Amino acid sequence: NDDSHYNDFYEYSWPQYLGRKYGTTVYNFTKSGLTTRSWLTDPMGLALMSDGDHNAQGYIISLGVNDVALGAGYLGTSADVDPLDYTQDADSYYGNMARIISLCKLQVPNCKIFLTTMPTTNALAIQFNDAVRYMATVFSDVYSVELDTELLAARSFLQRNLVSGHYTPAGYQYIGNYIADKIAKVIYETP
Repeated sequence: NDDSHYNDFYEYSWPQYLGRKYGTTVYNFTKSGLTTRSWLTDPMGLALMSDGDHNAQGYIISLGVNDVALGAGYLGTSADVDPLDYTQDADSYYGNMARIISLCKLQVPNCKIFLTTMPTTNALAIQFNDAVRYMATVFSDVYSVELDTELLAARSFLQRNLVSGHYTPAGYQYIGNYIADKIAKVIYETP
């Protein structure tokens, strides 16, 4: 009927592939289209993560692609981050990413947080990746998972499994395995 719509199928998301691979429960605190700004107010973001029923020992934060679409003006700077008082973080990518990290730590103080960079050669996205790396220098138990050092998105398998900006289940399984390997590397290098 010439109508189109989008649905999130979490069972095919890369985090759920990780959960099945390692035999553990994984929660998705997201939905398509969220930015660091909208994650803070969306029912699938902060509200779900902090409801007390979904605490975790570790969190993987992979927000950035939709933030880049907000433009260079949203990026901000390291001055937007107050690691001691998240209420002082600015409404920018730097500030909102720091706020998300602080809120995860408030929910589960000893949790480990893995922030993924975006696999890209886009000049603006590279600046957003620098913000991710910065977070790992100012917060304890926060680690940068480097996805941009090997151009993951350029791999032909993933290109063949990309549909309207999102991947097929096979593509997300591939990404899940890739991210698991990268996190294992971070753990190995930072025991």
